[in-house]
Amino acid sequence: MTVLFGVTAAAVDALRDTIRAALPMPDEANGVAVFDGPAPERAYAPRAVTIAAAFQDDQDAVEVTRTESGAGPTVTEMLTVAGSVYAGGGNVDVDGYRDEAGAILTAIEDALRADRTLGDVVALARLASAQWLQGRDSKGTGVSIGFTIELVSLA
Repeated sequence: MTVLFGVTAAAVDALRDTIRAALPMPDEANGVAVFDGPAPERAYAPRAVTIAAAFQDDQDAVEVTRTESGAGPTVTEMLTVAGSVYAGGGNVDVDGYRDEAGAILTAIEDALRADRTLGDVVALARLASAQWLQGRDSKGTGVSIGFTIELVSLA
């Protein structure tokens, strides 16, 4: 039996929806804008999450690895989804922005732990890695956390 790579779109959509549900809406106090893929308007969001967008030059937005095992065979697809968190603004309070970015990533991880299957779309969803970056210039300060989430599907 061959499993097509069609689970990728449904899995990334379920991941995006899970993250959106875990965070305050952009129009609420401390709201977070959630973007699906690269979005120019992200540059204007004081708090944002981007899903399925590479945060490094040598990275794919979504990488799919397939393995087959057994006589059946059993097919396992591992999706590694790149994303990022941003918190920043016009002042130089790096500690505050670091706290905000960390709280957003914690909310994402908590949502994944609460529903490891993303509503039965995948067998397992988990935060795999995170890389923190921060910067400051004459226009303000920002903290970004690039992260990857692993989504596992079995067939």
